Amino acid sequence: MKPFLTAIVILFEMTRDYESILPLMLAVMVSTVVSKLLRRETIYTIKLVRRGVRLAEEEVPQVLENVAVQHVMDTTHPSVRNDATIEELTELFSSTGRTGFPVVDADLQLVGVVVLSDLARANGAPGTKVEDICTHDVVTAWPDQSVHDALAQLGGMDVGRIPVVTRGSEAKVLGVLGRRDIVKAYTEAVMDSSGNVTGSQGAPARRSQPRDAGS
Repeated sequence: MKPFLTAIVILFEMTRDYESILPLMLAVMVSTVVSKLLRRETIYTIKLVRRGVRLAEEEVPQVLENVAVQHVMDTTHPSVRNDATIEELTELFSSTGRTGFPVVDADLQLVGVVVLSDLARANGAPGTKVEDICTHDVVTAWPDQSVHDALAQLGGMDVGRIPVVTRGSEAKVLGVLGRRDIVKAYTEAVMDSSGNVTGSQGAPARRSQPRDAGS
């Protein structure tokens, strides 16, 4: 598709003839279709094919549609209580090396998300609680949701992780889904010849390393 558009733009830049756009589009489209029928490889892949290297035809990202969030989420990621003090939050950041936490109430229901920048803006004001500085309107994922859909949610936001919560009004925090979790799931799904991520058939969730939250 990109060479198709590039050819049209370049030729128009050379001719500056608006009347030639439609014939040009038709000619490029026909030549592209004929080229695909005669040879499936492009000038970028033909050398690889000659060396015996063949690229996969399927859209690889689609493999994540068959992987559930619950099988790749991090269930060891700590949460912080909404009534915790700024001092307690500072200590939690320091001791864990994390850059953000889900904020929960006494029933483990999601209240929001707090990150290092929230702490920096608080300026250590006395009497400030975590719920006073955290972001309350956050994107979440469900455990039975596909990683593909969760990735689409992450892709549109400047965040490295999202909380995984139960469905329904309670929204209890079950874990955290980070970019590293998605990359690992993607890698395993691509490498697995059967198309299933290792452990996706009811295996427990992956346990992440202690300092992976910066992804």
